[in-house]
Amino acid sequence: MKNLLLATIILVMGVWGCKKEKPDTEKPVIAMVKINNQGSGQINVAAGSIMQIYVSITDNKNLKQFKIDIHDAFDGHGHRANAPFSVQNIYTISGTSFSDTKNINIPANAASGPYHLTVYAIDESGNEASFYELDFNITQTGQPVINISSPDINNDIEVSPTDTIHISGNITDDIDLEEIHIELVKSVTAIYDETFDLSAGTIVNWDFNELIIQNKQIIIPANATAGHYDLIIKVKDNDANLSVLTLHIDIN
Repeated sequence: MKNLLLATIILVMGVWGCKKEKPDTEKPVIAMVKINNQGSGQINVAAGSIMQIYVSITDNKNLKQFKIDIHDAFDGHGHRANAPFSVQNIYTISGTSFSDTKNINIPANAASGPYHLTVYAIDESGNEASFYELDFNITQTGQPVINISSPDINNDIEVSPTDTIHISGNITDDIDLEEIHIELVKSVTAIYDETFDLSAGTIVNWDFNELIIQNKQIIIPANATAGHYDLIIKVKDNDANLSVLTLHIDIN
């Protein structure tokens, strides 16, 4: 009887010992990302400077790697005196939590314009975190400058169907403007979309009166649905710089 009981205990202990640990399926969490201590709003980083990227990541067991991916949002710029900037850096990490700042050198010839910073992370079991993305702008001293004197760009602009949005001001550049693209969009639907090609000659000053001169006024369609729209002004110069200005439009 004692031998039978002992054998049973050994068998049970053997079964327990053979039980496999549950696989780790819990994803890491990228808790926070900041650029130069800023995690929201308009983030500007000067070409030729050091960009500080703060990253905070947690995991239930053990982290393995995270990646910093930086790329432009230019929609197909050419490479000239300046060039769109990109980075893909992978860092090895460990433990259940990680917080650190990584320095990224922005080249002096990095083209100005909008960029995306995306941070990825995986743990030791191969689980991948939901990526974390921040938008920022690289600025250049020679990039196009968009000057709007009217309407007030600091406030939402109220309009109604059939109204015309009148813009006063100009766009300047230190060397040569190449293209101006203006669109009025709601989500991904454009109700105004015009491109002004400036490649005919050297132009360093472009006036918004050209909207009237070229019969390309921003007229709200009669069937436009009410809601919030963005009036986006994109300007390229011959140095591959891109400047973007967004005006907030409310159609009643």
